[in-house]
This record gives sequence, structure tokens and C-alpha cells, in this order.
Amino acid sequence: MIYTYKDTNPRSGIPVSFQVQKNNITYHMCCIEQNGIKTLQFKEGGTPDFIDGSKSKIIFFEKALSRGLNNLRMFESAFYENQYLAFEEVDRRHNILTLKEIDKMDEIREDAAFYAVSTSE
Repeated sequence: MIYTYKDTNPRSGIPVSFQVQKNNITYHMCCIEQNGIKTLQFKEGGTPDFIDGSKSKIIFFEKALSRGLNNLRMFESAFYENQYLAFEEVDRRHNILTLKEIDKMDEIREDAAFYAVSTSE
């Protein structure tokens, strides 16, 4: 699930956090740095209703891509500037979700972007 937040200091993009549930246990996604590599981790517990401060390891700024289809989205880390959610190929059949530094918009592959989808429960 994606949760949106109101930002008291509006920036580019909508502040969001990600939460998943597995075996009735809730986890939230956050940025971490291990051995000098910025990556993602899921920690047990839900996302908070309020986050103090301007930088958070669980907040990502949702941004629409300005080219191509209108429903493609990018998610930039609030904690690590210019680091975006990305898929990294492990082998031909598996990808992992990670952070990738993007300096130029032309580095983005639209076939690997996220689509905004409305769901009803």
C-alpha cells in the first residue's frame, strides 16, 4: 500500500511511504546504507501518521514522468537526494527493488517504470 503525507514544506512531488503485509505482519520500506551502498529494507511495523523533520528514510517523493504515458511515476528518496526506486536484474528471471542514482532524465527506461493504478477494496 502507498500512503500519502501532507508536507509542511512543499517540494517537488507528493510525499509517500510504502507498506506491505505478509502472514498478518506489517512491514514498511525504508532506505539504508550497507557497506557504502544505498539500498532498501523492509522493517517490521507500519508507517507512522506523522513524520518529524524534512528528511526521512521511509518517505519517497512521487513524481510523474514528463514524457511518454501520463500514468508513469518515479519515486525519489527524501533521505538520499537523486536516489530513485529502481529494479535491478539479478538473473534473467528475477529482479530486485533497489535505489539507483539518476542524474539525467534520459537514463530512465519507460518499460521499467511504475504505473499508477487505482484499486478499490
